[in-house]
Amino acid sequence: MKELWRRSTAILREHPIVWIPVLCADLLGFAAKAGGTAVMRPMLILSLAQLRGSVLTQSPDQFAHVPTAGEMALLFAAVGLVTQFLTICLYAVAAVITWSLIQTFVDDPKPKLGLPIRSAKLKGWRIFGLGSGAFGMVLCFSFIPTALLGLAMPFLPLAGQDRISLMHAMQFCVLLMGYVATAYWVTPRALSLMRPETRRPIAGGTLGDARLLAAIAVASSLAISRLCGMVERSLLNLRYPDHALARAITGAGASLLSALPYVVLFVFLSLAADEGPESLLDDGLRVIDSPADASAP
Repeated sequence: MKELWRRSTAILREHPIVWIPVLCADLLGFAAKAGGTAVMRPMLILSLAQLRGSVLTQSPDQFAHVPTAGEMALLFAAVGLVTQFLTICLYAVAAVITWSLIQTFVDDPKPKLGLPIRSAKLKGWRIFGLGSGAFGMVLCFSFIPTALLGLAMPFLPLAGQDRISLMHAMQFCVLLMGYVATAYWVTPRALSLMRPETRRPIAGGTLGDARLLAAIAVASSLAISRLCGMVERSLLNLRYPDHALARAITGAGASLLSALPYVVLFVFLSLAADEGPESLLDDGLRVIDSPADASAP
């Protein structure tokens, strides 16, 4: 792992272009989430006004299609799931572009950028399937348990503030476990897609190092995101309570900071896929620990 880490840090220093795909993907994902929130906010305001009875003084036709609280919850969930799936797809594209760039730096003779990209296009549906599988795991092991926790919290015998603090802590733990499990599942399959079929299988030690770094990267990203979110809300509420532009800029900056661990991860995985033996045959998984095992059935 030390050698892969040394090579990764050298590429990150010497080739700043490898930072761009992940940062662009993150900005596009943030823009999609911010756009979804902006579209939903007016409907949420109208729905809350209707619940409080303030719409009684307005024209009936003006609020004829105001969604109920249940409909709003479903709309928010649908928008959140769509933007999350879009973000995962954008990150998958960023990983492919990063891998293609790495090939032009480390392969000998150095291929043109178009060759790795064309190779990735041939695996487009497999890459999409892997992204869909990652979304399914995040949905099952993170979003659904988090939603169930939110439904259960009102029944706990705790004061309001204590209940909110406990809910945030438990939601963070559930999201962390779900993301780490997803990273553990995705990593070998991502390495399989990055390697030519003519290459030897990857060593078990390299695969373990890649899984470990993937778990660290997703955990770091989630922790940075939560920490930046708390700082952002605290500072903006004190200095810019109604400044939408300040919120957008700080939100984008926090999102970019949380994306940095994925830059390191994608570079590391690209180099790991170019290393010695691997075991990954499509969706099956068989780790070969030594060259002598390669002849085993």
